Amino acid sequence: MFQDVALGVDGSIIICTESGHVFVRSRNLKAGQGPSAKTFKFQRMPHLQRIIRVCANATGAFAALRSDWVPDDIKVAGNRLSQDLATVQPYLHIKFSNPNEDTVSPNPRSPISPEPEGEEEEEDASVINDIKQLDALCRIIIQLKEARKSSDGSRVFDMDALPYDSNLLVHVQSTGVELPAHRAILSARSSKLCLALSEGKTAGDAASGVSVQGHISKAATQKLPRLTFAGCHPLSVFILLVYLYSDEALAVWDHRIGHALQKQLQSVKAKPVQVKTELQALASLLDLQALSDVLDAPVKRIAKSTLTHDMQTMFTHNQAEGSGAHARRPLAPDVVLQLADREVSCHSIVLRARSPFFAAFFDDKDWTRKRWTPEGAVLVNLKHMKWRAVEPALKYLCCGGDKEIFDVVEDVFSADELIDFVFEVMAVAVSIVFAYLSHL
Repeated sequence: MFQDVALGVDGSIIICTESGHVFVRSRNLKAGQGPSAKTFKFQRMPHLQRIIRVCANATGAFAALRSDWVPDDIKVAGNRLSQDLATVQPYLHIKFSNPNEDTVSPNPRSPISPEPEGEEEEEDASVINDIKQLDALCRIIIQLKEARKSSDGSRVFDMDALPYDSNLLVHVQSTGVELPAHRAILSARSSKLCLALSEGKTAGDAASGVSVQGHISKAATQKLPRLTFAGCHPLSVFILLVYLYSDEALAVWDHRIGHALQKQLQSVKAKPVQVKTELQALASLLDLQALSDVLDAPVKRIAKSTLTHDMQTMFTHNQAEGSGAHARRPLAPDVVLQLADREVSCHSIVLRARSPFFAAFFDDKDWTRKRWTPEGAVLVNLKHMKWRAVEPALKYLCCGGDKEIFDVVEDVFSADELIDFVFEVMAVAVSIVFAYLSHL
């Protein structure tokens, strides 16, 4: 079927078909040499595809208008890096030494719900989410205080079963509350926290009285390093930790949120204005500019995402430094993936948050108990895989990469090589349960 047609000089015709091909009818120069020769004949124009319009002018020139193919946008389903790390915040999954105490977890490991459509619905959803999380944090603070009073000086939670292999204790000096955390996450998010944990230095704000100090003890009785926050309420420290893990700033100072949590805030003796002031001091002290920006607003604002950039920087740093001197370097990786052509250093907390494959491994203490090296890392034998195929997977897992992972594919010079590469990546994705990558 014809899509378009144009008439030229001397009876010549140019035709565009529905399939996007172009044919030109021109005068046959051999028409007078035999009775069966046709006066005109059609010829297909080579190298022309996806043509939608044709035209001709009085000088005998033809033109064709092509519509380039635009591929459909890839709709990626699954959690972002910040959403997955939010599910492994250890202080939300504390197992108290007292069996009568229950844990409170506002962020269970479950698929993310569909994102709301429209700015108003998104804003309402974020406010409701903040209310739920702050309510849970207030209950945890109450539980920690009650457990500490009834513990007779002993630990309020089991130090041998810290959630998600936590390797840091965050101490709030004003109340004595201690929270488990991961020093790699905190150090990657703030260079000041990294310095405090690596050298035991103190950073303080004289105007507000807020300070942060790292403690590196070599005593055998204290296995984990500590990070002490002075001059601030436990809820302020909680909100800071939630931001470091998830890029979420819980806006207790928003009147809609503060009004809904009046009873809870009274029960923990926290004032929204006080919490906001302490967070502003902490954000300035720790060079968290994105957090400072949202604290300047009187209502809830979505913080600029910086977690992905910080995780990318940490991953690059790990490949350059390796896994040695684990005890002294807060950013030192605790996992080494042994591939066929190289070794890759990672962090178990990031891998377990992003992949059910690694989560099953690290949740099984019997699997990791005898696999630790003297440098403090677990070796994972993946020598049946090559870096070329594993690299996109790790860019997604450890760096929060998205569709841009495949914008530039190096060392691929033909369609056949590209197809082979795609199948190699899919094999890695399927073998370690990367459902996200399987759909790219």
